[in-house]
Amino acid sequence: MAYNTQLRLYAGINLDKNYTNVCDNVTLQHLEPYRVDTINNLRFIRNDQRTGSLQLEYSYSNAIECNYLAFINADYSNKPFYAFIDKVLYVSDKNIEIQFTIDLMSTYWDDWTPHTCMVAREHVN
Repeated sequence: MAYNTQLRLYAGINLDKNYTNVCDNVTLQHLEPYRVDTINNLRFIRNDQRTGSLQLEYSYSNAIECNYLAFINADYSNKPFYAFIDKVLYVSDKNIEIQFTIDLMSTYWDDWTPHTCMVAREHVN
């Protein structure tokens, strides 16, 4: 099995799972000032479900500061998947588990085409 996945951890991202605050064009370059670390050569991270988890060798104290992540499964495509970090669990010294929820808005923003729509407005007396 190839180890070609890249994981980026971010802190201080002002997006939320309720989509109260959204950005219409999130890219890796926009998130660069918030990047805490990049971890290369990981196994494939599943992205076919809305939630997931991954275990990795990383410092717990550094991970709990992060609230957002992005990963690229290079064997699959170069498309970045963005996710909210829900929980960081301590497994052992320098081993953690990160539970995450895929940020659907940021991940799939470029995959749809908006069409013109009309809004019917009605006024009551």
